[in-house]
Amino acid sequence: MSTSIKITGIRELRRTIDRLPDELKKRAEVPVLRAGAKPIHQAAKRKVPTGTGQAPGLLKRALGITVKKVKGIWSARVGARTGHAVRLADGTKKDPSKYIHLVELGTRHSRPQPFIRPAIDSAKGEVLQAMSGGLEKHLHRTAKRLAKKARA
Repeated sequence: MSTSIKITGIRELRRTIDRLPDELKKRAEVPVLRAGAKPIHQAAKRKVPTGTGQAPGLLKRALGITVKKVKGIWSARVGARTGHAVRLADGTKKDPSKYIHLVELGTRHSRPQPFIRPAIDSAKGEVLQAMSGGLEKHLHRTAKRLAKKARA
């Protein structure tokens, strides 16, 4: 049996996932959202200012993808992950998750150096393709697991 799934947008992707049998759509959101966030993550890594200060490249190393369910809605976030803080020679602690917004938006003392918004804009066309690829990969894995389970 051959089935074709055509995905042209987020609504269509959601409808496609909703039409799948429960066994196949179980836990599909996380891999699909993570796959869709990857092009944005890669573009943000290319665009992030590395800085020449005390911890150059720290913000770039801290960038990651987080997928969470908030108020019943799954979402993916590209930003600085916690746990990447470093203690500098002068004893101060630098934590990218605490200052990423200051780099992106600027302060009254420093000009904005946006990299997340330009990353989203530049990767916009790749996100849906990546999400459909992530859905396909998830379906193949799940079908393989279910076939193995049925044989046992």
